[in-house]
Amino acid sequence: MSFEAPSPTFLSKTQVEEYAGKVTDFLGIGIGEPLEPAVSKVGGTILFGGMGDAEVDGGAIIVRDFNDFEIHLSRMTSPIRDRFTIAHELGHLYLHFPAIKSSETGAAMKATRSIDITDEDQKRAEWEANWFAAALLMPRDAVREYAAQGANYIAARFNVSLQAANIRLNNIDS
Repeated sequence: MSFEAPSPTFLSKTQVEEYAGKVTDFLGIGIGEPLEPAVSKVGGTILFGGMGDAEVDGGAIIVRDFNDFEIHLSRMTSPIRDRFTIAHELGHLYLHFPAIKSSETGAAMKATRSIDITDEDQKRAEWEANWFAAALLMPRDAVREYAAQGANYIAARFNVSLQAANIRLNNIDS
């Protein structure tokens, strides 16, 4: 089976965030809740390592169909880092796989963190998946509600890293 790489949607950051909100509702994910049950609910599997190459160190997704996908996580990361990676890979599934699937019924997708940094489309697809992940884990309105509490509170409340909380807080209105 051959795998297509994700192509960017070119949706605005706001549009990606709004879509992530719809996916959050569809998957029934509450603030700070584990993502594994939602992945399982829609036919996904989470695996640690196992792709046989270095690409898995940063996380990856292999999608054969919307209800047949694997998210690969590194064995060397923390559960909080894994949460962001799972959300990021779900971003690829929901943002980028539909275009691949519509172009060819039997098409499959593979997305990894190993990208060609000179390829603007690959970089854009990664940004979109990151925007999606941030919005899935830290919805804009909820972050605004707790913003005065600071990044440490956001990190604990939303079960994300302090780095992710800081980035979200610093970019919430951009």
